[in-house]
Amino acid sequence: MIKTLTKSRFKLALECNTKAYYDANRDIYADQSSTNEFLNLLARGGNQFGELVKYSFKQKDPLAKEIVNQQEDQQIEETQLLLKKDRVTLFEATLKYKNLLLRADVLEKIGNTINLIEVKSAGWNPGKDLLIRKSSLKNTINPAFESYVYDITFQSYVANLIYPNYDIKPYLLFLDTSQMIDFDGLAQLFVCTDKEKKKVEIKDELKLKQLKKYPFALIDAGEAVKIAQNKSIEKKGRDPIIFTSIIKNVSELLSQGIKPAPQITASCKSCTYYQSSSTLSSTKKSGWHECMKDVFNDNSNIERKDSIFSFYKQVNYKELLTHKVLAMKSLPLINTQLSKHNLGKIPTKLRQDLQLLESKNQIKEIFFDPEAVSKIYNSWKFPLHFIDFETSRSPLPYFRNQHPHQQILFQFSHHIMHNDGKIEHKTEKLIAEPNINPSLKVLMELEKALKNDQGTVFHWYPHERNVLKDILNEANQEKIENLKNITLFLESLGINKEPNTRLFDLGTFFDQYIFVPGTLGSSSIKKLLPAILKHSSFLKEKYQKPIYGSDTMQSHNFKNKSWYIEEDGLPKNPYELLGDRFNDSWINNNLKQAEALEGEVLDKGVTDGTAAMIAFSKLQEKDLDDKDRDNLQQQLKKYCELDTLAMVMAYEAIKSNII
Repeated sequence: MIKTLTKSRFKLALECNTKAYYDANRDIYADQSSTNEFLNLLARGGNQFGELVKYSFKQKDPLAKEIVNQQEDQQIEETQLLLKKDRVTLFEATLKYKNLLLRADVLEKIGNTINLIEVKSAGWNPGKDLLIRKSSLKNTINPAFESYVYDITFQSYVANLIYPNYDIKPYLLFLDTSQMIDFDGLAQLFVCTDKEKKKVEIKDELKLKQLKKYPFALIDAGEAVKIAQNKSIEKKGRDPIIFTSIIKNVSELLSQGIKPAPQITASCKSCTYYQSSSTLSSTKKSGWHECMKDVFNDNSNIERKDSIFSFYKQVNYKELLTHKVLAMKSLPLINTQLSKHNLGKIPTKLRQDLQLLESKNQIKEIFFDPEAVSKIYNSWKFPLHFIDFETSRSPLPYFRNQHPHQQILFQFSHHIMHNDGKIEHKTEKLIAEPNINPSLKVLMELEKALKNDQGTVFHWYPHERNVLKDILNEANQEKIENLKNITLFLESLGINKEPNTRLFDLGTFFDQYIFVPGTLGSSSIKKLLPAILKHSSFLKEKYQKPIYGSDTMQSHNFKNKSWYIEEDGLPKNPYELLGDRFNDSWINNNLKQAEALEGEVLDKGVTDGTAAMIAFSKLQEKDLDDKDRDNLQQQLKKYCELDTLAMVMAYEAIKSNII
């Protein structure tokens, strides 16, 4: 059977031609994205939005029809038959030209005009966003929307080949983030009816009819499509994107069943067509390993974490490839920055060199400058506070008077360390009841927890600071009654001043000053905690005792807990010690997957999409069983508490080495 070039495979080919081949042969090659329940659950918001779009078009055209046949040939035949009508609205219209295939989210035919509408649940701010960046020299596609533009460009191209005498008009339909929704529980009206969260139904259509205005931004993509089709787009580290060349080359290779020659780029670092060598099976192949074999002639089935693609952040792969080795440990020690280091901060290049030395067993301990780190430690004011937030950004709002994609703060955990070294889990708050917007209520509880002193408040990476900024901006827009008190509290933390005022980013500090072997150079708290336990005798001696959740170290959710437990001579990851009930539960399955993805997420600069967001969505269901609700809330509390305890442990491990 001839393999088709679909719009999704075309988008893969924009990154890597070989990925399009692997996707066309999913029966042969493993694909982490297609089997990852966490990613499927995150896609639910997009599917909900898609269902709302269909509903809105059906209000305009009650005869609008969705193509639902299972067989591709039947989908094409039905689409062709319906397009003979003078006026028709179709969902999932299927068109094919040779081996080019498209399925349009929405297709409107009015006479000789065909409107192709690609639906994206991404946010669009009409006052700020543009598809095209205009300059005096040239017009270019805005990188923030580039993948969406290429999506609709492919569809427009195929439709023009099939219907050259029609006026094909391409559009992108986004969520309008400037619109406030005067409607309670919009997101909850759309329920998923299958395990993959792809099929969505409207729970209460009668209630949905009360929605006064759809939060849509319909954007004419005609000019952007012309640029995408006709201009070569330069890409760092790979060949430029030439639209027609990619379509011609990849479609021909797919039709002939030929795998494109792999091109090594930074995207190999996160290629989903990867299977760990420890889980390689006869049923599915690892495309990543095949590419590495083709390029490096390496049959060792090396793990990606041990390869040159595990370097922290980005590296010059063109330079690395000159050494013709895949394993990091096989790289020569050339021009390392260690001898040139003036101590203090650890720049990215040095962090990568430390990874290389670690792969050669030449770095076995935590690396940092004691003098520089000690100076910063001494600048912090006791009592020390450690906070962590759990948040959600749903495409469709849960609550009245919210914007699409608006930030929701629904939980925090708070540990405190006193000047005498005493540690306690001081405060926590979780508000996740349906139809109750928790952000301001949770913020007020945080104020109560922090207002009694001027001690340093630690968070891990910028997320917490950004959430507080978002909430303040929203409070200003809504002009709430206690706006002055909220403003004074957040200003006292210094959220609008330079980072590291009273509110101190401990994660970025570790990223800048501390290298811990076993973390792939990352300072992700999920990677850092098990690694730092391995290298800290202080943490081992303290936390192998069941002191957590006792009078010695108080806890809200644990009792007499040991956090240092060895297995085969190594400490177990504390996130795996949350108890059998937690490990067997729905939420933990997703949290584990979130942890596995976190390193890639941080490298790409993306900061949302945690499993806690999935849990919050589940808790918004009014008919959720009380027992399941209580269990899920308890799991979230334990998980969030461990996050702030992990920050405490990270602080202690370094402190014990600078005294």
